[in-house]
Amino acid sequence: MNKDIEYIHSDKYGEALKVAKKFTGNGNLRPLLTFVQHNKNGSIVATDSRRAIRISNIHGFDETHLIHPHTVEFAKGKFPETAKLFDDTKGETTIQLNRFQIKVWLQMHKSINQLIKKAFGRYSNVSLELGEEINFRIKGENEVAFKLPYDQYSKPNPKNSI
Repeated sequence: MNKDIEYIHSDKYGEALKVAKKFTGNGNLRPLLTFVQHNKNGSIVATDSRRAIRISNIHGFDETHLIHPHTVEFAKGKFPETAKLFDDTKGETTIQLNRFQIKVWLQMHKSINQLIKKAFGRYSNVSLELGEEINFRIKGENEVAFKLPYDQYSKPNPKNSI
């Protein structure tokens, strides 16, 4: 390794930004949502106001930045408050993936899109089932289903539990 260079990001940063880019908005109503927030704690957050992703321990910036994942522009602004979405005790469902699993999920999405276009038609019923395991299913005459890999998977407690 070259001692003249000190890297400030994790070696997974490029992959993380690719994944986060899929959760950004199109900018029509809220241009700020086209950016990925890089927090002081080393995490990145992206949201399109309907879904969100947080990837921890991925960058080395000392302050919070907004970075556009397509143009790599830096900006400052008031990004939506997302911390409560990721609160471990109150959140919806949390799925933790390692680097290999992220690649599998991305490839799965690309392959499924191609499969749907070729074999199932445009209006197929596609679902991500979050039961005891995480399953991806295309319903129809030629149903396809498979289990997705993950490191950790946690669901919220039912509302009536203590």
